[in-house]
Amino acid sequence: MIRLPLLPVLVLCASSICAGQSSGHGIDNQAISRIKESANYDFYNELMYRSPQDWVGKIIAFTGVIAEHPVIVRGRDIVQVNGTSGGDYANIVAFLDQPLPEKPLTVADRTAKVTRGQRVIIVGRLTPSEEFVNKYGSRFFLPTMDCLMIYNGEDRELSNP
Repeated sequence: MIRLPLLPVLVLCASSICAGQSSGHGIDNQAISRIKESANYDFYNELMYRSPQDWVGKIIAFTGVIAEHPVIVRGRDIVQVNGTSGGDYANIVAFLDQPLPEKPLTVADRTAKVTRGQRVIIVGRLTPSEEFVNKYGSRFFLPTMDCLMIYNGEDRELSNP
């Protein structure tokens, strides 16, 4: 399974995205366009539970809020996003290569920040559902994804990852 690195503009990308026509950030704009065009925007959890074989490996995108109290995952960087898609509930754990930037590293740092409670549009490749536990001991069986891109929730055109 390929884990995708985080770039300062919040595009988590595979080497195929980072090669070719560049946007000035070392990102292949054509590859980003292909990902956005191929994404399913109607995914929700029940679909994965009913027929996982139809969804694992597919690219999806949905709008949600980064969980204030995400599930606990040891040894892996994640972001948990709760929202709606396809007219139903979506709650997904997205695996990252490194933590999302939550605060500036320096005064001159212009990296976009991502915080809990923030509304985002997340794009990723679905992986098999897994069981997780939260800080209160509640267990959840949730779909997972390898995160490809994260956009500000107001960026409906997906123009600035």
